[in-house]
Amino acid sequence: MEYINVLVRDTVMLYWGTSFSDTVVQLSTIINTPFFCGVVVLYVLLLLAQGKQKQVLITLTAIALAFIFAYLLKISLAIPRPEVSLVWEKGFGFPSMHATLSATFLFLFAHISIEQIHNKFWHTTLLVLSIILGLLIGFSRVFLQVHSIDQVIAGFLLGLTVAFLTTFIFEHTKKKRR
Repeated sequence: MEYINVLVRDTVMLYWGTSFSDTVVQLSTIINTPFFCGVVVLYVLLLLAQGKQKQVLITLTAIALAFIFAYLLKISLAIPRPEVSLVWEKGFGFPSMHATLSATFLFLFAHISIEQIHNKFWHTTLLVLSIILGLLIGFSRVFLQVHSIDQVIAGFLLGLTVAFLTTFIFEHTKKKRR
């Protein structure tokens, strides 16, 4: 796996050079925990302003569960990050918390937004943009070598699973109560 990580980084450096590398480093420092929390807070406020309390509850529950599960996996498995990286990160690497939380949030964002929009073009656009943003986040984690590909894929799978199951449970209990 380490060979693939190095191959990805070296291929990108060969074709796009150090300016691309510098851009990825700068973006990764901007898109950090305070930024993510700010985006979630703004999204929650927007949902509350629209009277979407159930969607707020789903979003906050799924993000909290994804964080808890990822954290518990990190400390129980204690799988290290790659030894050499372009930026310094502390803690264990498996699963990638960035991948977990971004997959959770982007799944919910796309799902909730698509429920509210009744236009196929915008459905497709939101879905494609969510997928592209998620892939860019995963790519940046591997490119910066703060995670291996398997750590990022595991994070995506964990985040998507938690988001899907949380949504399913909330939707299922809603139908049972009727």
